[in-house]
Amino acid sequence: MRNESRKTFFLGLFKEGGNITGHIVSPDPAAFSQPHSLKEQSTPKTKASTDTKSDFSNVFRGFVTTMESYMKFIPLTLGLAPVLATSIADSLIGKFVQAKGQERPDLSGEKILVYELDISCYREFSILDERVISSLEGTKHLPEIMVMGLISSYDALLTRLLKVVLNRHGEIFFTTKKSITFAELLKFDTMDDAKANLIDKEVEAVIRNSHHEQFKWMEENFSMKLRSGLDVWPRFIELCERRNLLTHNGGLASKQYIANCKEHKFDVSSIKVGDKLPVDAEYFSGAVDIIYEIGVKLCYVLWRKFSKEEIGDADRAVNELCFDLIHGQAYNIAEAILRFTVIGFAGEHPQMVLSMMTINLANAIRLQGRHEEAKKLLNARDWSGSDVSLKMGVAAVKGEVNSLVKFMKQIGNNGRNAENYRSWPIFRGMRRTHEFVAAFEEIFGEPLIHTALTTLGVSSESVDPLAVDSTAPPPTKH
Repeated sequence: MRNESRKTFFLGLFKEGGNITGHIVSPDPAAFSQPHSLKEQSTPKTKASTDTKSDFSNVFRGFVTTMESYMKFIPLTLGLAPVLATSIADSLIGKFVQAKGQERPDLSGEKILVYELDISCYREFSILDERVISSLEGTKHLPEIMVMGLISSYDALLTRLLKVVLNRHGEIFFTTKKSITFAELLKFDTMDDAKANLIDKEVEAVIRNSHHEQFKWMEENFSMKLRSGLDVWPRFIELCERRNLLTHNGGLASKQYIANCKEHKFDVSSIKVGDKLPVDAEYFSGAVDIIYEIGVKLCYVLWRKFSKEEIGDADRAVNELCFDLIHGQAYNIAEAILRFTVIGFAGEHPQMVLSMMTINLANAIRLQGRHEEAKKLLNARDWSGSDVSLKMGVAAVKGEVNSLVKFMKQIGNNGRNAENYRSWPIFRGMRRTHEFVAAFEEIFGEPLIHTALTTLGVSSESVDPLAVDSTAPPPTKH
């Protein structure tokens, strides 16, 4: 007699003090006939937390996602927080006084409403008033809190990067100086677990160092010059030192802060010991740019060095990122990253990759108003033998609308690239010209700007005419 297939299973929730503290699952109801306890569950042998499945691509994408939040959403929060706090305060005080007091028209005027309340309400009002004042004061410290979180995000990036490198290239630090006792070894199921544990300890030791000591460790152990030509370095050190001050002494300048900034060529001539170092929305915005730039550059360099079979992936990832940064009008960050990749690795890129990066770099420069500098960069290369799409990009960035139209008609309508003309940042400025609009409508038989409906509700079915068409990747993205 065969067993019938089960259509149900049983899930038991452990509860303590009204809270769920664990669960047990079983296909057999008899499993619940005896008492169970979370304490009865055996403690597994120690396993290291190193994520051996992680790779440079995942680390890169995760960091970019985090930084996009800091760049796009958190500044919005910083801007709205004081308004929201004021609105909430007004609402709380308003409801309290209306519920507890009686309006006094004889004391009120055009700009003030006066209520009379019994003295017995004063204690309740004092508590409410303190809450309101605290919330208003709290919004002033949000940039400081965000800066501390921002540096923590960088530390998390470095932790993941080091674990990826050391998992792939354990020979970097597995020397005769590294040892593990037999008793410690017995705690692990496999040698891989023991290795991962050693890597965890090494990475933790590096992360506990100051940020400039972390770079020194990488330069010595990875045989790389990571700080050479890194213009953002002094600002990075100042930012990290200021975070330390915010964490430990409320943001007051110390001798160590001034000494470290001077050592790394950051000008602190106007700062004295004990000065309060402000962190406002403008400083926070600059801090995001610094961490974004230095994090991407570090990830890119280590990716190329320690995963040579993925160099093409690293190049594409950075070029795509810079395209998106330019699309989002973060021109300065895109320029800094692209200068680093184009100039620092000029002889190491395939021609197509170098060409796309160069066009993106020139476009980031142009969109900051430095048109002649952008043209000079493009004119330094011979584009005569390049793909027509690259020639079109060069013409667009240089503002040569007649050449651009010629290349547009040469490429024609392949059924996919209409949205590219609507959205790609290389066409910013060109989309306002009569020649470009006429050529587009001739090629595609539709207007350049199409109708789109956006509703400010829970969801939207609209199509943004300036959105990148992710379903139809372009032959070259620039």
